[in-house]
Parts: sequence; structure tokens; C-alpha cells
Amino acid sequence: MKKGIVVVLILLLLSTLSCTAGPKPEIVGYDASSGFENFDYTVYITIRVKNNGQDGNIKVTATIQNGSYWKKDTRIFIASDQTEDVIIAFPEAELLDVGLGGYQYTVDAEPD
Repeated sequence: MKKGIVVVLILLLLSTLSCTAGPKPEIVGYDASSGFENFDYTVYITIRVKNNGQDGNIKVTATIQNGSYWKKDTRIFIASDQTEDVIIAFPEAELLDVGLGGYQYTVDAEPD
């Protein structure tokens, strides 16, 4: 009987530790802007990421599309309870008559 209780307690402890280990990224904001870099039209996605977990590496991904589709990611180290801005540039984007309104974009952040 005692052996069974000990095993259950160990399993509970391990599941609690696995749930809290590592970084826990949260996207707290994002925005798109555009400009010209070396005479090339470029779309910039700025993603604000907060780490609600332990210090660690986080993979931040952005996609844009307007008929064409582009996806890029970058990795960043963020300390616990810190927030960082990540900028991902898309020089492949084309200048549209409607500007940024012609683009759809998504962002994501996950532990790396």
C-alpha cells in the first residue's frame, strides 16, 4: 500500500516538473510595417514575445501571404519574465497598390 502511494506521489511530482520546465512564450503583441531596404520593398513583422517560464530559447515564426506565401522563423534567448521584440523581414514581398492591406500575416512562438 505504501509503495503504491509513493509511486503516485512520484508521478505527480514528475508531471508537475515537466509542466513547469523550460520557456513558456506568449505573444503579447504584433504589428506589420513596410519600407524600402536597399531600394527593395520589404514587409517587417514585429512580434513582442514574453517568456512566462524558465530562461530558454524560443522559436518565433511569421508568415505573410497575398497569393504568394512566405514563412520565416528565428530563434531568440529570452530570460524568465522578460519581454523581447523580434523583427522578421520579408524582402520577397511585392509593393501592392493597397499596401499592407493586401497582406495577411500570422505569428507564432514556441519553445525551441
